[in-house]
Amino acid sequence: MRSLDAKLRDLKIKTRKFRNKGLCTGMVRRLDGNFTPIYLKGNEVDKFLRRNGDYAKLIINVEGTNINTKIVEVQRHIINHNAINLDFHEI
Repeated sequence: MRSLDAKLRDLKIKTRKFRNKGLCTGMVRRLDGNFTPIYLKGNEVDKFLRRNGDYAKLIINVEGTNINTKIVEVQRHIINHNAINLDFHEI
């Protein structure tokens, strides 16, 4: 199965700062109902979405922990059409 590397995100930092650095933010809804805020490299996310589609299944490696997920929603920039925010559900 395909995978992407992610890091935990501090919710005190605005998402705009991540986007200005070329990063993509996201939330992972875990099986126990908790949410895990993450961020990923924007160019890797765009390449993955072009190859596999907006609702693909993937493994997210969050600082050494592998999470088996599926993409639920992709929010894109209005002009650039780059992914800026992703929502995942653990499966």
